[in-house]
Amino acid sequence: MTTEIVQPIVPPRGKYDLYHAVHKGIRHAHGRLLQKIAVCDVRDRSAVAEVVRAVEEHIAMCRSHLEHENAEIHTALEARVPGATETAAHQHEGHEHSFDDLAALAQALASADPVAAPAAQKALYRRFALFMAHDIEHMDGEEYTLQPILHANFTNEELMAIEGRIVGAVPPDEMVLFMRAMLAAATPAEREEMLTGMKAGMPEEAFAG
Repeated sequence: MTTEIVQPIVPPRGKYDLYHAVHKGIRHAHGRLLQKIAVCDVRDRSAVAEVVRAVEEHIAMCRSHLEHENAEIHTALEARVPGATETAAHQHEGHEHSFDDLAALAQALASADPVAAPAAQKALYRRFALFMAHDIEHMDGEEYTLQPILHANFTNEELMAIEGRIVGAVPPDEMVLFMRAMLAAATPAEREEMLTGMKAGMPEEAFAG
C-alpha cells in the first residue's frame, strides 16, 4: 500500500494569505480540546461542566468561521469563478451535521449519571476526533485548492477587504474565542504583528480587554 505525498502549495511571494492565521488557530484549538475531552475525570462534575462549556464554545467558534466563509469568501469566489466552491460548500454541510452531533453528545455527557458517564465521554471523544480529522483535511483543501483561485482572481486589497468584512461581522464575544485560539497558535513574530495591528485599530479599553 502506498501513500500519496501531497506537496504543499506555498502562497506566491507578496500574495495575501487569507487562511493562515485563523486556520492555524483552529487547528491548535482542535488539538487542545481533544486532549481536554480525553483526560477529563468524569467523576468530577465540575470537570465535566468545564469540558461541556469548552465544547460548546468551540462549536460556536467553528460554526461562526464556517458561516463567514460561506457569506464572504464563497460568495465572492462564486461571483468570479462559478462552481469553484462546490466541494468546500458540500464539506461545510457535513460540518453542520457534526456540530449538531457534538452538541448533543456534550449534553449527553453533562446529564449522564456516574455509571453512564465514561461511555458518554468516550462517544464525545471519538466523534470530536473524527470531526477534527475531517476539518483538518478540509482546511488543507481550502488553503491549497481555493486559495490559488483567490490569488488568481482577486487583488491583495480585495482579499484584505473580504477579511475586513468578516472581522467586522464577528460579535465581541465570538472575537474573544477567535483571538484566544489564534494568539495561542501564533509564533512570537506572528503574535507581535497581530497585537500591533489590533492595538492600532481598536479603542484602548477594548484592546486591554
